[in-house]
Amino acid sequence: MVPAVYMADSGHWRYSQSDGKPYICGGSLLSPTHVLTAAHCTVDMQPPARVMAGAVNINVDESGGAQWREVQAAHAHPHYQHGDPSYLNDIAILEVSPPFDVGGTVALTHIPANDEQLLAGGQVIISGFGTYTFDGHQTVPSRDLRYVQLDLYDTDYCNQQWSSFTGGRTNVGSTQVCAGGAGRGSGPGDSGGPLVVHSSHGLIQIGLVSFGPTDPNVMFNHQDEFPAVYTRVSQHCDFIHQYSGNTASCR
Repeated sequence: MVPAVYMADSGHWRYSQSDGKPYICGGSLLSPTHVLTAAHCTVDMQPPARVMAGAVNINVDESGGAQWREVQAAHAHPHYQHGDPSYLNDIAILEVSPPFDVGGTVALTHIPANDEQLLAGGQVIISGFGTYTFDGHQTVPSRDLRYVQLDLYDTDYCNQQWSSFTGGRTNVGSTQVCAGGAGRGSGPGDSGGPLVVHSSHGLIQIGLVSFGPTDPNVMFNHQDEFPAVYTRVSQHCDFIHQYSGNTASCR
């Protein structure tokens, strides 16, 4: 999570997880046994991988409210292709055991079947334990869960920027959304984490962190010019329903 962020208090972001040790990605809880994340997060996942929920500091143990669960299986979208510069179908579901205890600081995410009205709002929020500074050329992940409000960007504008930046190799389409801001945005370690909007029904997840600029200057200062790209979760409702074992659905 790049600068211009706020520290999250306990229970504020109740569905961010970390899988593996050390922390490498984020996610959201679809059911007590299913975690939604990015497909690219599963590529190098090695057992035993673990997922944490319920705490806002990565070092907190179970006595501090953290719940750790073992990953039993990882299901990347069947049409996701590792190495695709456009990161299409960058979505996955992890099966964990034993089930999370839902309640208090652990809650299930809400994914809409239709997000058109939500996308028209223009303002979104991301949270994560990702990069917030650099030590030389090394990224420094946050030990605390952070969140920041971002602006949504038109997909055509986003596609034009990324296509130009990558010589036409990256194309952003209707199954993705773009968000960022000057001095604000996602970074390494935030992948898979939820992109949410406020609504009368609470926080609604409309995306998950997929990819963004890797150049430190662009990442930290110019995500208004090169917004990060997020998987649009409403476009993957069939996948979510099937690979959660029919325990989760868009609504």
